[in-house]
Amino acid sequence: MALLACILLAWAAPAAADTLYLKSGKVVRAEKIWEEGDLIKCRMYGAVIGYPLADALKIEKDDQRPPDDPLDGGRPTGAPAESPEEETARITADFFEADLGRVLGMIREASDMNFAVDPDVSGKVTLTIQEPLPWDEVLRVVLKMNGLAREDFGPRIIRIYRP
Repeated sequence: MALLACILLAWAAPAAADTLYLKSGKVVRAEKIWEEGDLIKCRMYGAVIGYPLADALKIEKDDQRPPDDPLDGGRPTGAPAESPEEETARITADFFEADLGRVLGMIREASDMNFAVDPDVSGKVTLTIQEPLPWDEVLRVVLKMNGLAREDFGPRIIRIYRP
């Protein structure tokens, strides 16, 4: 029963308050979304993920948030390119002893893929990525750090397991 509770906690959607619309058509719901330099940062699954500002269409803020919230600096950005290129989502991350399930949930959200995680997969992640990297590179590092492997099942499902 404890394993089931852990899996549900790790894969449950964040308590979403803000919404980020990307040029690729992806919609990101997060607890908080804000601009920081040339990135849009999203707090979800107990971690922060960054998307390049140039990839954002608009940010919708939750109207229930207090007006003095310091993270309410998001603003809509320019219109999408006429023919946006299909590009792998790029992310930044800053984790200190973060639960592996939460980190995988954050990467899954950025990738828009489906993850099938074996029950014996667990661990902690300490990792800082300041320059946006493709999500699959970040996943490769996280898996290597925890002695894990991946297996692709078709174009949209990734199995994560302990070899």
